[in-house]
Amino acid sequence: ELADVKVFPNPARSRINIESDTRIDLIRVLSMDGKPVLEREVGQKDYHLDIGQLPTGVYLLELRSEGRSSTSKILIR
Repeated sequence: ELADVKVFPNPARSRINIESDTRIDLIRVLSMDGKPVLEREVGQKDYHLDIGQLPTGVYLLELRSEGRSSTSKILIR
């Protein structure tokens, strides 16, 4: 589990902001059945993820950093 990660806004329309105290290596957006729909290699602490191309719905946001991971739900409107 990653500590001190902020993901906002949630729900989101076109972009999600991710802020972390540690470097984020990988961001993955998964459909609720676990299929990857978006993946970005990042290598920085803060990132703006463009999600405007994804259909409205609930997704899982997976963040990986230094061998650890964190998953949370996000709503795209």
